[in-house]
Amino acid sequence: MDLCEYEGKKLFEKYDISIPRSVLITKDNLYELDSKLKFIRDNNVVIKAQILTGGRMKAGAIKFSTKDKAQAEINDMLGKEFKGFKVNQILVEEMLSIKKERYVALTIDRTSKKILMICSPDGGIDIEELAKTKPGSICKLPFIEFDPNEIHKQLKFIECDELLPIIRKMLNLMRANDASLVEINPLVKVDDSDDWVAADAKVVIDDNALFRHPNFLECVANRSSGLEVEAANKGINYVELDGDVGVIGNGAGLVMATLDVLKEFGVTAANFLDIGGGADFEKVKSCLDIVLKHKDLKGLFINIFGGITRCDEVAKGIIEYKKNNNIDLPMVVRLIGTNEARAKELLESENIASIDSMEQGVEVLKNKIYSNEK
Repeated sequence: MDLCEYEGKKLFEKYDISIPRSVLITKDNLYELDSKLKFIRDNNVVIKAQILTGGRMKAGAIKFSTKDKAQAEINDMLGKEFKGFKVNQILVEEMLSIKKERYVALTIDRTSKKILMICSPDGGIDIEELAKTKPGSICKLPFIEFDPNEIHKQLKFIECDELLPIIRKMLNLMRANDASLVEINPLVKVDDSDDWVAADAKVVIDDNALFRHPNFLECVANRSSGLEVEAANKGINYVELDGDVGVIGNGAGLVMATLDVLKEFGVTAANFLDIGGGADFEKVKSCLDIVLKHKDLKGLFINIFGGITRCDEVAKGIIEYKKNNNIDLPMVVRLIGTNEARAKELLESENIASIDSMEQGVEVLKNKIYSNEK
């Protein structure tokens, strides 16, 4: 789970990593802006859209302004979309007078199964681009146990040895919160202080460890739709997208492949749901209930590979739900695997299309949608 910048900076404060003075603005507290900006010592501010994407500066989602112009800038930014993300929250920070910039990150090197420290004296630059243009300015050190002497030696080689205390704090944060990435770019030293200040924050928490961190549940709820939260409470993996066809599958790989085939045929998914393995007809009904609550669906594609999941159980769930809810939405079902022959018999008896091929199924569904629109 990616944290927004302001959420990452809250964690930084907890682990004694300095951050700029700031205030979070939404439509609900916009009227308090003048009073909230009194903490700014001079007139200059940085206005940052809190969206989960990189390249915010290039996209226009970060702006430099003054306190008297901030209201207009924030009004213009709230509700706007940048790189497909709608802005509902804006972080307004004091503008820093910067004399040094550094890049520092801790992440997981899955090949070596170690923590990987990445550091560079060139902060504020895209690290991938820096690796191409100035590879010698990047220090990469994989480690399991924190060895201050070895890390100091590596940092000294690129003249970043003064960052050792910050890296220790970042490591404490990473381990305590099951983070897979803790990145500061840039980490800056300001003119009137000897402290290093995190001018930005990127923190990614391991989704599989969220059960150990109830403090992050509010973050999940804030960025999830009501249906995503409802599904999560039922132990169902569900994601909303921006298309118009609902997708149900079992297994992340099959669901992703289904989305690819839909796209190939010019059809876009409105959502996708993974029913998991061994789903019975009751779970199938619960999954249908969630997917079909999405507004403005034009069709539904169900793609199941039956291993421990029995195709006939899936078919029964589809049939019962359809009867009880009077669904007339175009629907195509592909059931392959355990008890598929029986499943096809059940579906055909209810005039529900059962297709063997993914490509053929998407094509049939597309034709059904267009014929309905006519």
